[in-house]
Amino acid sequence: MRSIGLGQLREAHVDACERMPAQAAPAQVWVEFRRANARMYRAIADLDRGHHHEALYWFGRELREVERLTAKAEWKSDYGREGVPPRA
Repeated sequence: MRSIGLGQLREAHVDACERMPAQAAPAQVWVEFRRANARMYRAIADLDRGHHHEALYWFGRELREVERLTAKAEWKSDYGREGVPPRA
C-alpha cells in the first residue's frame, strides 16, 4: 500500500483500486487483498475523522467479503480452514 495523506478516504479507495487482483485470481489472493483493505480502512477511520463512519462501513464491508470468500469450498481443505490467518 502506498502512503495515504490528505483526503485519506478518497486516497484509500484509489489505492484499493490500484491493488485489486484480477477477477480470476485465486481465492487466497482475494482474501489477502480484502484483509489489507480492512486494515487500511480501519486506520483511515482513526485518521480521517470527517469520514470516520464511512471508513468504518468500508472496514466492515471488507471483513464481510473475507467471510464470504473463506466460506467457499475451494478455501477449505480436508484439514479444516487451512491457511487462514487471524482476522484483520
